Amino acid sequence: MEVKFMICDDNDTHNKILSRYLQDYARSHNHTFIIHSANEPFKSIQLSTEHSVDIALLDIDLGKFCGIDLGKRLKKIDPSIHLVYITSFPDFAISAIKSRAYDYVLKPITPQKLETMLMEYFDQKNQTSQHEGPYIILDIPQGIIKQEIHNVLYIEKVGRHVFIHTTSESIRLSITIKELLNNPSINQYFIQCHQSILINASKIVSYKKQFVRLRDVDHDLPVSRGFKQQVQSKFMNHLMENKVGELV
Repeated sequence: MEVKFMICDDNDTHNKILSRYLQDYARSHNHTFIIHSANEPFKSIQLSTEHSVDIALLDIDLGKFCGIDLGKRLKKIDPSIHLVYITSFPDFAISAIKSRAYDYVLKPITPQKLETMLMEYFDQKNQTSQHEGPYIILDIPQGIIKQEIHNVLYIEKVGRHVFIHTTSESIRLSITIKELLNNPSINQYFIQCHQSILINASKIVSYKKQFVRLRDVDHDLPVSRGFKQQVQSKFMNHLMENKVGELV
């Protein structure tokens, strides 16, 4: 299983130790862990807008910034993030629960403590896997395709084919953009920014003049003049609801 982590501790040595413990666990349990780390809160906020994060490991004491407050900010960016607070004080566990944290780990951190937390996470993941989020179902000549919305980045027409770009793969379809737009789920969750491109509205990070940037996409996507107004309107609604992103 692939799991994406974001670690925030103002001590770089602690970040490296946590990363090493996580990678050791991944190797021994046949998982793939992608780990981003930050030594200050604003960097972690930036990372979470640019990359999908499954689990955020946050130190409670971040100097002038409280890790619990950081967790609340991260939840606004992506409500699905599982928060794990790292603390020396058991009393903080109460605040952690009120902040909708997934778990907390008491210092000093050991591989055994992390393993306990991760095992509980995977157990919970297995129990809730049957309760999927919104998804799209496409009945196409090749068969029926089902994809959860949060896994889809954008849909693009290249030559005679259409590609669904997800967080893990690109799926080639024999279908047109016009036919896709007849799908109710596509109309609800995606915006057409170009004659040949549909973008997942929830993935928008920034919109600047003629380009839009999506989370987990390492390049800008073009916004043509005919679709500028609807992209800007949809992104403004996203900004108001989540208070994240950048409009220039």
